[in-house]
Amino acid sequence: MTMNEIVNDYQNHNLSIDIHSFNDGYSVHLKNQSLLQDIRDNDKNGFLRNVIIPVTQEVSMQTHSKIYFNADDPNMELIVTANKGKLEYTINLSNQ
Repeated sequence: MTMNEIVNDYQNHNLSIDIHSFNDGYSVHLKNQSLLQDIRDNDKNGFLRNVIIPVTQEVSMQTHSKIYFNADDPNMELIVTANKGKLEYTINLSNQ
């Protein structure tokens, strides 16, 4: 049930995701879209800071789960980890 809730919560923010059980929570990434370019250009468009990170934190809080959101790139770069609404990790992006 929690996986379906997580998928639905992201869809409410117009984000289509793939999800898998992972460690003590869920591994999530955008469907058919890598965030590698956003990382490379230091999130110039603000998508990671203004959408991915806050939405992941909100979904984690609503579902009382731990979410590992990755970039879906060859290195499986982690963007954010949120546990029951608390941010445990966010990618290091320099201020512009």
